[in-house]
Amino acid sequence: MKRMNEDFLENDKDNICFKPPSQDAISRPLVIDGCNIGRSASGYARTHVDCAGLVSVVRWLLIRKFDVTVFLPVVYNNINNYNSKHAELLTKLEQLGIVTFTPARSGRGLRKAFINYDDLYVVSYAARHGGTILSGDKFKDILNQQCYSDFHPVIRNRTIDVKFRPLTLDFVEYNSDKFYRHAPELFTYDNTIQRSDSLRQRLFALPHESDYNLVKNLKKQVTDERRAYLCGELEAILLSMSYAAGKMFREVTELPCMDNGFHGLRVEDVAPKAFADAFNKKYQKRELKCDSPQEWVMEPVVEVVVKPKKDDRILDDTVLIPTPLPIRNEVENESLKSEKTSSVKKVELPKDQSLGSLLQWFTMAEEANKKNKK
Repeated sequence: MKRMNEDFLENDKDNICFKPPSQDAISRPLVIDGCNIGRSASGYARTHVDCAGLVSVVRWLLIRKFDVTVFLPVVYNNINNYNSKHAELLTKLEQLGIVTFTPARSGRGLRKAFINYDDLYVVSYAARHGGTILSGDKFKDILNQQCYSDFHPVIRNRTIDVKFRPLTLDFVEYNSDKFYRHAPELFTYDNTIQRSDSLRQRLFALPHESDYNLVKNLKKQVTDERRAYLCGELEAILLSMSYAAGKMFREVTELPCMDNGFHGLRVEDVAPKAFADAFNKKYQKRELKCDSPQEWVMEPVVEVVVKPKKDDRILDDTVLIPTPLPIRNEVENESLKSEKTSSVKKVELPKDQSLGSLLQWFTMAEEANKKNKK
């Protein structure tokens, strides 16, 4: 198993970040935010937690000699929960010691749903065991609370997102990996040139780091034989899924590229030399500007604020006039009209036009209508 992994890492060109930065480097335990990564594994829409996608990710990491723990709210361990797919696999993952369920309950009748804050389980476990978090969440609620200050360095410095490349086949075999519909890829929002180094710093513990001995002792507790056993069990789960679906794993020689950029395309390849020289001279640091590294933010945030459209129409002091009663005869109509005019109370529009004032105006107008109809 050890020799197989060494040869595998040497030929794993698509995942250079998994190569240890030094001989003394030790892989950190990886803590997966099951709800976040499971939804990412379901596709771009993130409509549900795909448990089969979690199986693929865990096996993909175990082959590379990383120990993995998944935290998931227990409400997803239910085949009738439309928010989870392939939930029947979770029982086996729990038996293997891979998935840990966090307390939660679903709504039923008048009872409100309760989902415990599973992010705290993920972050606290990573902090206590020197682990790295796999999640696209930025954990802002934890970062904004000073009582969780012990967890802040882990969130800022040891959090990695997982991107999923959609596959054209349901069951794909690539080298020693087996994927279901999507191929995972570790990702940080650093500069493209620095991304591999950034991932290595988060994935491995070095001797000068304070938690190095903690990670080293934890690493000894899980043997290569145990990892090989877990990989075999997870592969059996994926194979049984393929048999049940009547489809076989198809071996591919290349996975689709996650980045849609034109790597290797130079200006001088598409423009005259004089123009290319002038362009390169003017924009010497364009690559750094297009993907600038950030200190700890793991996901770019673009907050779109919808500005209210300017309405040229100004609300005047229009009053609410109740609907007149049906006309019976001229005498009766005149008497009703006089009574109505004397009893109608005009409800003026509020001056500030805030939401509270408008709601109050609608309530008063409705009451006036009811009184006038009587």
